[in-house]
Amino acid sequence: MLPKGLGDLKKLVSKEKDISSQIEEYKKLLEKNPKNIDVQLKLGDAYAKAGDKEAAIQAYTEAAIRYAEEGHLVKAIAVNKIIVRLDPSRKEAHERLANLYFQRGVRAEPPKEKVISRSGQPSQTEVSKEGWLSYPLEKISLLADIDPSDLAFLKKMATLRDFNANQVILPEGEKRASLFIILEGKVKTSVKNKEGASVALEPLGPGDFFGELSLLTQINRQTSLVAETPCKVLEISEAILKPLLIKFPKIRTMLEEVYKIREFKLTLALVPLFSDLNPEERLSIAKHLTLETFPQGAVIFKEGTPGDSLYIVKSGRVGIHTTLMEDDEVSVIKKAAKDQKELYLSTLEKGDFFGESALLTREPRSATATAIADNTELLKLSQTDLADVIKQYPRILFVMEKYHQWRVRKTLESLKSIL
Repeated sequence: MLPKGLGDLKKLVSKEKDISSQIEEYKKLLEKNPKNIDVQLKLGDAYAKAGDKEAAIQAYTEAAIRYAEEGHLVKAIAVNKIIVRLDPSRKEAHERLANLYFQRGVRAEPPKEKVISRSGQPSQTEVSKEGWLSYPLEKISLLADIDPSDLAFLKKMATLRDFNANQVILPEGEKRASLFIILEGKVKTSVKNKEGASVALEPLGPGDFFGELSLLTQINRQTSLVAETPCKVLEISEAILKPLLIKFPKIRTMLEEVYKIREFKLTLALVPLFSDLNPEERLSIAKHLTLETFPQGAVIFKEGTPGDSLYIVKSGRVGIHTTLMEDDEVSVIKKAAKDQKELYLSTLEKGDFFGESALLTREPRSATATAIADNTELLKLSQTDLADVIKQYPRILFVMEKYHQWRVRKTLESLKSIL
């Protein structure tokens, strides 16, 4: 004797009714027994046959949730895989599926994926998918601590992407929360400095990864990545990576460490003073820099004080302002007068440098610098260290002088505008 509800279901399936009629019958059965997972699955199937993908996904989701609540995790995974096949972009289904695998230790065969190229079209060599499954991912330092069963799942859930030489992998500014691991080939990375010129960063090769910036900070991608040679790149979506980071926190630690180093190098590349240098030369300057952090409202240096350092904005924002006072009929920049007026000159952000004027003219600071964002990070280069850097790379002095002259002109223009 079939349980109440299943008997009706058997009669229903045996009759060759049209899909719309089946959907209505399934919905009526669920009204009588909302917890009937079998009917919920049949409803999802019917919606899928009718071409209503959203309704099918909703029905399958209800079934997957009920399976998980009842402890039938393998069945829940199977239903989630159906959802992923219906809509591979469905982030929440990927997250549920990955969480069930990585956090609950369930082992099941995940769905197979096609090898696709950057253009979104199937690769000419789809059989390569099976070939790269044997790629020794455990030899990549980032993935070395993942156990074999989870690594096997990761391989099958990730996407292999093929790129030709000189093909753009990721353009600057693109929003894409995925981690990419280079399996074969070399990748060129670059960023546009404050003047809009392209600056080369360190090249990447097999075993290297990229994409951690968007994952850790939700900031748009700042660098551009182009295949220098034909490349095979493994893409791990955020939905798959998030539970993996929970189960293996060492991976997150490694991503954060690499991010900090790259963020430092990126800041130096953005600074026009160092843009003409190669990555190794810029890195050699790093030993001369010290990091200082300022809360919002903190004064970095005051107008009229001796200048002994140059600063580079690593993060946050800095406001530059000066004071004005009437002296007969001429407006001059002075300090500490009761009737002085404040003139705001500029807002500086990541990659900007300031404080060079006092070092070049050997006169007191001509303006006041204030942190206008909390936790503003600055890289400080002392006058002595700056002299050593300029001695090694003379062009830096030329760029400093050019910017100093430009800033003097801008300040004079600002003064004229308020006179």
